Parts: sequence; C-alpha cells; structure tokens
Amino acid sequence: MRQLQHPELADVPLDHVLSALGDPIRLAIVRLIADGQEHVRSEFDVDIAQSTLSHHVKTLRDAPLRT
Repeated sequence: MRQLQHPELADVPLDHVLSALGDPIRLAIVRLIADGQEHVRSEFDVDIAQSTLSHHVKTLRDAPLRT
C-alpha cells in the first residue's frame, strides 16, 4: 500500500479545509472515518458511484484532510 504524506497542521490552508468540508457527502465521509478505523465501501451510506466516492476522498486528501 502506498504511504501518504501529510503536511504539518500549521501548513494547512484553512480555506481549503472548509471548502472540502462544505460538501455534504465529504462531510459524511469525514464523520464516518473519524473513528480512525478502516471502512469498506458498503459502510459509506451515500448513493454515488465508486468513482465519485473516490473523487470525494481524493478531494479530502488534497485539502489536506487525513482520509
């Protein structure tokens, strides 16, 4: 599995984080993964395609929110 690099919290632009969390689907993803556990696709209660879910997770990672 590829290792993800995360910036220091002080280097994270707040406007990027707020923009990423402004989408209801991304906010639901963050709420689910906030427990720090691994989750499978079926646990995400969102009616979207896998490719769209992947896009939202990438957006959160690029925010950069730790997903």
